[in-house]
Amino acid sequence: MVVLFNRFGESFSFSTHTWTKLLAIARRYGWTPSGTIAPPKAWDLDHPEPVSFTWDGNYSRPAGQTVRPQDAHSLGQAIERALAANPQRGTKKDRLRAFTIFCRDRGFILSKFFSTGENVEAARSHAQPCAMQTEVHMDAGEELDRTSETQRH
Repeated sequence: MVVLFNRFGESFSFSTHTWTKLLAIARRYGWTPSGTIAPPKAWDLDHPEPVSFTWDGNYSRPAGQTVRPQDAHSLGQAIERALAANPQRGTKKDRLRAFTIFCRDRGFILSKFFSTGENVEAARSHAQPCAMQTEVHMDAGEELDRTSETQRH
């Protein structure tokens, strides 16, 4: 599971498979990733330490890295284009539309703590106070991917 947190305490969660699919769909619809900001070496807000390791800017392995606001906005716009190209309605697409709103003008953190199956229950109980928490299940990205493939042929 991949959980994204923005600066307002809102969160969005995806299965790792769906997150990977969404990134691929966004690239197909014009998103050019700018790379993520490395996660902090330690999560101590009172005494932040500089990063002392090489970071590859990835989006696929949640480790506490940050997606910049402009990059998040661009990601959301690409998903909006994919949704516009596949106008069928449905609950899963409504969730993806909510994700595009989450991305507008907000960066977010890809959570490492909640990235393993054994932490899913902890993630849900820990994240309950968030203003918004939306989980998009695996087939949402696949549904969008499948309809965009069908329309291209």
